Amino acid sequence: MSKQIDVGYGYRRLAGDEVIKAGDEVYWPGINWSRSTSLGKTPGQSIYNDMVYRRKIEPGDGYRLLVPGDAVIKGDQIFMPRDQEWRDALLVGSIVKSALFRRRVEPEIKPGEGYVLLKPGDELRFDDEYWTDNYWCCVGSFTGAWTNPACKAVRRKVKPAKPEIQPGEGYRLLEPGETIVKGDEFLNTRSGRWRQVSGSIGYVVKSRFSKERHAFRRAIPVEPKNPSPGTGYRLLAPGEIIQRGDQRLNSRGEWKLRMHAVGSALQPDDDPTRRPVKNYRLLSVGEYTREGDQYYNLSRWVPVTCTYVVDEKSTVPVRREIVEHTGGPA
Repeated sequence: MSKQIDVGYGYRRLAGDEVIKAGDEVYWPGINWSRSTSLGKTPGQSIYNDMVYRRKIEPGDGYRLLVPGDAVIKGDQIFMPRDQEWRDALLVGSIVKSALFRRRVEPEIKPGEGYVLLKPGDELRFDDEYWTDNYWCCVGSFTGAWTNPACKAVRRKVKPAKPEIQPGEGYRLLEPGETIVKGDEFLNTRSGRWRQVSGSIGYVVKSRFSKERHAFRRAIPVEPKNPSPGTGYRLLAPGEIIQRGDQRLNSRGEWKLRMHAVGSALQPDDDPTRRPVKNYRLLSVGEYTREGDQYYNLSRWVPVTCTYVVDEKSTVPVRREIVEHTGGPA
C-alpha cells in the first residue's frame, strides 16, 4: 500500500537504510505529510517502520528547480533517483512533467557605477559594452538592434548631467525673451568666469543656457525699504526740504552727503535721505541768548533776533542746541 503513495514533485522517497534528518517528512494516512520526529534513525528502525518517509531534493547552490510545464533547454540537468545525482539532460525541448530538472541561475549582472543596462531591441552604439562572463568588452562595429541571445547584457555609459548654473548672490539669470542690456554679464563655462557683455547688447536671450556656451545674468536692484538711519539721525519724509549736511543712501548701502538738490523738496522716488537729530536744552534764569538759540512762539520754534538775559519774569521758553565736542579745544 505504501508503495502507491506519491511523494510529490521535488521530493524523493527515503530508502529503508537511510538516516532520517531534520526536515524529512512522514506520511500519515488520511492526514497528510508532517515533520518526522524519528531523527537519527532509519525508516526501518522507527516505530513507524511501515510509514513512507520523504526528503526534499535541493537543486544545489547556483541552481533552481524547474516546475512542471517548463521546457528543457541545453545545460539543464535531470535528477537520477537511483544514483542520487544530477546528470546533463538529453531531451532538450521536452516539457517537464514528473522528473526533476534543475537549471543554473545566472548571477545578476550589474552595469557598474556610471552605466545603465540596455534592453533587448535597443540600438547599439560603437561605445556600448557587452558582458563576456568575466569582463565588459566594447561593441565596436557590431551596431544595430541588440537581438543576439548569446549576449547576456549590454551596458552604456551615462553622460553626467550638466551642473545647474548659479548666478551668484545679488544676481538672477536672464530668462528667454529678455533683452541683454549694458551692465549684464555672461558666463563662459570654459573659464567659469562672469564678464561684462559688450557685443551682445540688444540681443534677445533664446535660452538660459545657449549653444554658444553662455549664460547671462543681471544684478538685482537694491531697493531698501525703510532703512535704518542710524543712531543720531532721522529719515526725511517726502516733501521735506533737503538741507546742507543731509545724507543719501547709495546703491552700495553707504550714506553719502547730498551734493545736489539742496533746497528742493524730497520726492517719493528719491534715495532714502537722513538728517542728524539735534538735541536741545532750555536756557536757565540768568543766561544770555545768542545766535542760534530759538524761542517758542505760536506752536513752533523760531530763531531769536537779539541778545537778552532770561529772567524769572520770562514766560517764553528759550532753547539752545547741545553740541558734543569730539576733540580739540572746547
